[in-house]
Amino acid sequence: GAGFFDVTARKRMHERNRYFDAPPDFRQLAERDQEFAANVSWGSDGQAHIDWKNRSASMALTRTLLRQDFGVDWVVPEGFLVPPLPQRLNYLHWVEDLLAGDFEVAMKAPREVRIPAEAKGIDVGVGANCIFPILGARLHPGWRFIGSDIDPVALTAAAATVARNGLNESIELRQVDPAAGVLASALRPEDGQIDFCMCNPPFFATDAQCHAAAHYRACAGNAGEMVCPGGEEAFARRIVNDSAVLQGRVRWYTCMLG
Repeated sequence: GAGFFDVTARKRMHERNRYFDAPPDFRQLAERDQEFAANVSWGSDGQAHIDWKNRSASMALTRTLLRQDFGVDWVVPEGFLVPPLPQRLNYLHWVEDLLAGDFEVAMKAPREVRIPAEAKGIDVGVGANCIFPILGARLHPGWRFIGSDIDPVALTAAAATVARNGLNESIELRQVDPAAGVLASALRPEDGQIDFCMCNPPFFATDAQCHAAAHYRACAGNAGEMVCPGGEEAFARRIVNDSAVLQGRVRWYTCMLG
């Protein structure tokens, strides 16, 4: 689709990402999906375009792609973050590589890497969109996820999506107390070994920074999703601090920054 990602973005895309070789065709999506079609404009060259600053357009694109490519019926309430799908897929593919191991990744083409059929992970700050557990469970039915968050409204929305898509056996959602540690407070003794943690932390340190970024593309999310004191660096440091306590109980500690 026009503007979906430029050459630079494609170079950063994991080769197993389904959109690496086949970016979405906005024209075809508009022909198949009325919700998406309502958010498309047409250029003089006949190309289909969407306004990246428009939350409704971003929502329609993500909903359409999840429905078409992953068989997921997905929605988030107004005021919550709408995730860009290719970027979120990238993160999951990088986690796959970590679990597969250095030798497997170094010796084989990306699409030939053997990925563990079973794994247990935790998404710190799962949000209302619950995107990492949902995509992970669709890509790997044998993977199990814990999704943690401080916001009960976000967790209620995420739980509805999980149930609607028959993923209750794959995804467990937990409310946590941020004062007790962002990662450590989400885990229980009966969880046993966790293969990986993943996190897309609040990016901005202040509300002003968040509002200033809205000129680039739709930057809509609630305060807990978008802003925390010290921004993403401070949030990631809290995970590092928890890792000093948990140590080998989690095999890979990861965080998506930038």
